[in-house]
Amino acid sequence: KRATRKFPEPNPNLIALMEEVGELARAILEDKNEEDIFMEAVQVATCAMRCAIHKDPQWTRTKLRGGKYANKK
Repeated sequence: KRATRKFPEPNPNLIALMEEVGELARAILEDKNEEDIFMEAVQVATCAMRCAIHKDPQWTRTKLRGGKYANKK
């Protein structure tokens, strides 16, 4: 629910996931406490699940063709 409030639909979920991964990396590199790192990791996992379940609006505009992404027409 929190992720949906922070990144409402339609949402570029992959971008949200990358942002959360960056925040987790920053927490680790800045030697934050274990609870802060854990919470960032949970947010990464939540965004990853959202990508898996809801996909990303960008994905519906592309199609895997011969190992390359091509615009749908």
